[in-house]
Amino acid sequence: MHQIVIIGTVPPCPRCKLLTEVVTVKAKSLGLDTEIMHISYTSEEANDLAGKEGLKPGTAKDVAKTLGLDINLDKMPKASELSEFNNIENLEPDLKQFESLFRKVNILDNWLRTFENQAKNIGILMTPVLIIDGKIKYSGSVPNLSLIEKLLAELK
Repeated sequence: MHQIVIIGTVPPCPRCKLLTEVVTVKAKSLGLDTEIMHISYTSEEANDLAGKEGLKPGTAKDVAKTLGLDINLDKMPKASELSEFNNIENLEPDLKQFESLFRKVNILDNWLRTFENQAKNIGILMTPVLIIDGKIKYSGSVPNLSLIEKLLAELK
């Protein structure tokens, strides 16, 4: 059995929730024998997993605070201000239920990209984090669907 861990906020923010939901649906559709867990970035387990990489788990707010920057939700762009949406073209039927969440997460991910790009340089493993069989595969945003599918297909 493969173990998949998503480190995020509890309760999950939209980004952490989407990653957990998509990984769960895709693992099931691939017929994988997996245990999927969503754990808090403040948990001891999250600290241990991040610590293996010399990092500490944290959110975009933690990155911003460390950098002396402010995250102001009023400055976040609206969907109409973005020219394209990642992850939502040709959604498979089993993922259509998450279309509005994909749109919301795309806005958040694009807006938080500055923090994601700087997180590891300042020692933070930024949520959401995807860990498969004890190895960090992705962090800081929701990976695109093709990467999620590739990572899961490697478990067959």
